[in-house]
Amino acid sequence: MNDAYLLLTPILMLLVVGLVGFVGCDLLFGLDEVPTPADAPTGFQATAGNRRVDLMWDAYAGASAYEIKWRDTDGNSGTFSVAGGETTYPHPFLTNGVEVFYTLTATVSGKPSYATQEVSAIPGIGVVISFVEQKFNGSNRNNFDGWVGMGIRVGAADLSVVSLGRWFFPGDPNVMPPLPRNTATHEVKIVDRGTGIDVLAASVDVDISAADPTAPGFDGFVYATLQPDPITLLRNGEYYIVSREVNSGDVFLNADTRITITNATDATLQYSVYGDVAGAYAEAASTTNVYGPVNFLYQVMPP
Repeated sequence: MNDAYLLLTPILMLLVVGLVGFVGCDLLFGLDEVPTPADAPTGFQATAGNRRVDLMWDAYAGASAYEIKWRDTDGNSGTFSVAGGETTYPHPFLTNGVEVFYTLTATVSGKPSYATQEVSAIPGIGVVISFVEQKFNGSNRNNFDGWVGMGIRVGAADLSVVSLGRWFFPGDPNVMPPLPRNTATHEVKIVDRGTGIDVLAASVDVDISAADPTAPGFDGFVYATLQPDPITLLRNGEYYIVSREVNSGDVFLNADTRITITNATDATLQYSVYGDVAGAYAEAASTTNVYGPVNFLYQVMPP
């Protein structure tokens, strides 16, 4: 073997290593340089609402667009594209009680940044929701002594009932004899449909005289808060919500009164209901009609 060649080998290797360092592996071997993604956006957070999640984040310098990826615990997923000047995004039409997870990336000079850490929210959790969305008044009545209201079926998640309410009648001077404004206090309670027994501690006295129809947000109902704690209505359970009425007392509305439901995935209307003083109840199947009407405010409980 040629001794001179052996002596030159280390020198040749040093030259090759130097050449690679000078021109770069990508030029020497025809490889494209892989750029390092920019840092992830900051301040990304998700806030639960009724059947929705509201997303927000900090403005990202130079962002031409954002991409939001989401998935939920029911196996659904998707992607939203958001303009670069935006820092909020509403995600509506979700199912209350089903957790949704999100990540966010920013696009800068046509290239995506690193994704944020995953954030999540459960729609309906911590949000007070009215069972009744709208009501359409039926005929007036005040010649009944007993209980009137509605029967409901709870959906796939437990509900925490915060308050019970009874409709307020403002009076009607245009009939003979004129009908006065509601002024009485009415007991409103929850009854287990299966047993006909009152749900323990699920009864309140609603002072109709306290109604202020001019107050911001007044929805036609007067409410009383359940004390000392909210009452849990169990998933898939059926319950009556009824108000105590007396003969020749405050006006209430007959079962030709119709309502719409805020969120039918949480609970649905099943019956219009009335009962005698002793609590023997009669029901008529209906997804629209009620007596009273009565209402309740609730939160969806975590799964």
